[in-house]
This record gives sequence, structure tokens and C-alpha cells, in this order.
Amino acid sequence: MTRWILGWRGKPVRLTDLWVGRADWVFFDVFDTVLARSVAPHSAIHRIVASGLLGLQPGLRHEGLRDTELAHQRILAESRARAWGRWSLDGIYQELAFAGIVQTPSLDLWQQLAPQLERDGWRRIELGVAAVDAARAAGSRIAFVSEMYLPAALIRDGLRTLGIATEAEPVFVSEAMGRSKRDGRLFEAVCSALGATARRVIHVGNHKLMDVKGASLVGIRAVHFDEANMTRYERNYASNEAYSPLGSLVAGTSLLERNRSVNQPEGWEALTGLIAPMIWGYVSSALAEAERKGIERLYFLAREGELLFGAAREVARRRFPSMRLRYLFVSRSALVDPVARQRSDLSLLVETHRSTSMRPTLPGDQQAEAKAVRYLEQEGVIDRQRIGLVDSAGLGSQMAIINALRTERNLNPAAAFVIRRNHGPESALISELVPSFDAWLRDD
Repeated sequence: MTRWILGWRGKPVRLTDLWVGRADWVFFDVFDTVLARSVAPHSAIHRIVASGLLGLQPGLRHEGLRDTELAHQRILAESRARAWGRWSLDGIYQELAFAGIVQTPSLDLWQQLAPQLERDGWRRIELGVAAVDAARAAGSRIAFVSEMYLPAALIRDGLRTLGIATEAEPVFVSEAMGRSKRDGRLFEAVCSALGATARRVIHVGNHKLMDVKGASLVGIRAVHFDEANMTRYERNYASNEAYSPLGSLVAGTSLLERNRSVNQPEGWEALTGLIAPMIWGYVSSALAEAERKGIERLYFLAREGELLFGAAREVARRRFPSMRLRYLFVSRSALVDPVARQRSDLSLLVETHRSTSMRPTLPGDQQAEAKAVRYLEQEGVIDRQRIGLVDSAGLGSQMAIINALRTERNLNPAAAFVIRRNHGPESALISELVPSFDAWLRDD
């Protein structure tokens, strides 16, 4: 499917043709252009950080401080710091120190916690990354320009780790440059540092004021790239107090899901706006039920479990801090077939796997089984702790295999959690192996 974005002067521009012969340099904004966060809007991260601080410093709660008040003070401190020309975290937390909100030890912990929690939530915006790749392929040189208080080294490392920027591509951040996009001075400084001529530069970003108007002020052509700006569904979730404190996380999940690939079906924006609350409802229910059953560790099965895992981490941080969450890199090909082929009582699962797999099954020899078992042992899946297994939907064959291995070692079976359970000829066998099978959506 051909993708079009809004080019300069408001004209639609085809993504693949945008850069050809037009620019020596293409600057890309970072956040909400090539990188998304786990929450939306961005200011919601301050409440998440504040909640983390209160969890580590429970004495602050006794002083009457709440996460909403700490987050509000953090936003005000940033505004004051910027007014004084201080763009860094040090400048922001100096303002917090002047305000006397918390004592110095707690303030230092707060400042240490913020970059770590922010970095954990960064994800690629695939259409934005595709635009970077297209500009690079067209022969333009790439630079990243961010209006941000986080250290430039942290942002640079995130861009490279996620495969967005190469080692040779520079990253400029207002935190280090001491200038803003808003009045164009940051763009001027970047052009000066690179020896670039403004009229031979294109800047791509999501913010109309800072990215489009700011670049235009110094003669740089601007492309308004708004694919990762919040939709009306996401704005509604983020502002709806009925979802508090998870509204921003629901909005962030919706935003991340609709930007997971370049080509999305018609109506995907609306669909993700409806899916996101369901995901949060499901993981909240699964975590509550797991705690009630005394489960110590929950494993989220790849690949559908990735989004569930991300949502569950945020819910657990607030409501179930003692619950340990893991992501398990398993598949039917790597787990079900090799293990079931070595056990005649599980042969029905082999036949089912063969009939439903999109790929030919691999030979089920003892070496493949041994590799699968070693990986599960490494991850603690077949030890004596009470565990649960989480997936989106399906027959439950992977869960059945894991429980067969636990049963062989005289361990309690793992509990299973799915959004909806499918049924087939092997359902009776799977139910025997997975006696605790909780489906969030039931057929009745």
C-alpha cells in the first residue's frame, strides 16, 4: 500500500518520493516521529515516575504527597527552568529543590529514576523509521534533532539500540545545545555544527509549532509528520478520569499498536482505539487472579504476549509490585513439536500442531527437545515456584507442553490465562494437562 504524508505547503507527498533530489541533509525529530513512548501524552510519564518514587520512598506518602501533586510540581519546575534558559534535568531538579517539595535524598533518587523509566518505554514508530530509511537510500545525510531535557547520550543510545540511527549519524538535543526549536535557534545551531545550508535541509517532525514553524523561521523546509500524534480515541482515554491512573497507559498502548508496522488495514486507527482498553482490562484481571491464586511469577508467551507483557508491567508496578513478570521466547514449532514427538501420550498435540502451523514442522528429535527443555529450565519455568502462563488466545498447546514437563518433575501445574480459548479435538487432553485455564472472554 502506498503511504502519503503531509509535505511542505500542505501538499500530500508519497513517502518513497519525498527526498529524491531535494536535500543534502534530512533532520528528523525524535519523539512522536521515530520514537513513541508507552504513555500518551508525554507529560503522563511524570506521574509514572512519581508513583515509582513513592513506591521506593513510602515515607513521602506519610507527608501527604501524592503522585499527581509530584507530577504537577515536576511540570512547573520544567517551565521555570526553561524560562531561565536551563534545559537539562539538573536545571529542572534544581527548581524542584528551590520549591522544597521533597528532601535532597528523595530528590536525587527522583532524578535518577526518571531517565531509567522513560527509556524503558521507548518503541519504534515504523512509518517514521521507514521515512528515515527512504531518506538514507535517496542519498541524503541524516541527523536527529530533539527538543528534550533528557541527556543527549541517552537519546543517542536509544536510537542506535532500536536500529533507527547509525553510529555515524549525529543526534542533537536541546538539553546539550541550550537552544530551542521554537524560535529556530536550535536548527541554526545544528546547521552551523554540520556546515549545512538551511535551504538544502528538510526537517521532519510531528509538532506544528516547534518542528514546522520553528524550522521554517530559519529557511528549512518542513514536513509535518503526524502519524504518531494522538487520535481522538487516545485523547479521550488520556483525559478521562474514569480510567485514572491508567488512562495515559491505555492511550499509549493504542498509539504503539497502530504504529507497529508501515502497512495497516483500513480502519486500523479506530480498531486500535477499541483494542487498547480491552488489553488493559485483560491484564489487570489476569494479574488480580494470579495474586489470588498465590502465583509468584507470570510468563507471557511470544509473540502476541509482547504487548500484553508491556501493559502488565505498568499495571504490576502500581497494583501488584511483588509479582514477577517474564517474557518467554517460545513458539509452537520450537516447543510443542520437539517435546510432544518424544511422548506417545502427547501425540495428538503433534498432529494438531502439524495441521494448524503455517510452516512445515521440524523433525522432532531428542536434540531439539533437549534445547527446548534447557531454555525452559534457564528461565525458571520448570522449577518449584508457582507460575502462570499468559497468552492472547489459542488452543493452549504450548501451555499443555510446559505442564507436561512440570508434571514429569512432580511440580504443580502452571495456571493458564488467555483472552479467549479456542477448542478442538485435543481440548480434553489440554484440559487434563492445564486444569486451571482462565479465559477472560467466555463462550457463554
